[in-house]
Amino acid sequence: MELAAINEKLTSLCTGKNSALKQVTVDTITIMKDDILKSVEHKINALESKIFDEEKENDTLKSKINYKPTRKKQLVKTKVDEAQNIINLKENLHEKTGQINDLEQYGCRNNIRISGISES
Repeated sequence: MELAAINEKLTSLCTGKNSALKQVTVDTITIMKDDILKSVEHKINALESKIFDEEKENDTLKSKINYKPTRKKQLVKTKVDEAQNIINLKENLHEKTGQINDLEQYGCRNNIRISGISES
């Protein structure tokens, strides 16, 4: 008699007539799904954060790369400007040296006294 009752209960479990087993299975699967989903979401958030940091570093490196050619052009232009300035200063120095020599010659002429010739 007892075997028949156990057999009947097992049969009802296997055929799906017992909703309690079905509900326990659904609840267990739901809990497992939620745990897995939380883990996956955490990993996704960590990866998104890492990607953001990498993109930020990438942008910083790009700006440094773009800065170097621009800075090089500025330095070349400054060097050319300074070379032109040096040339202008040398020309100006040469001109002023000539003017100083002329003034010294003119000044010396006025300082010479020759006896017998009247001063003007």
